[in-house]
Amino acid sequence: MLVVYDKSDGKIISISGYSAPFTKEAVDSIALAEPLAPEHAEYRIYDEETARRIWNALEQGCVITVIVDADGNPKGIHIDGNYQEPQELPPLPTLEERVAALEELELERLFGDGVE
Repeated sequence: MLVVYDKSDGKIISISGYSAPFTKEAVDSIALAEPLAPEHAEYRIYDEETARRIWNALEQGCVITVIVDADGNPKGIHIDGNYQEPQELPPLPTLEERVAALEELELERLFGDGVE
């Protein structure tokens, strides 16, 4: 993944990349379409998990900034507090929802589909 950011505040200007294969060679092959403006810098993300989190945060509309060290070199990414990891599975039903579903099944078994 190639991230272009503003040197003054770390705000991301653009993100380029693709999902597979995620190798150092693939990341290094991503080229800029135009030369960088003097106030911009690039940061290459080689960690697949970090890249996945950035894409998810972007889809969620989160503010993503590049963290730089004292010398101005990028050292990481900050995603605002609104970021939520996508859930792989839907949440389990609550006890009340389970009981209600069982009661509904039992009523259907006893009286057919016409019971409300």
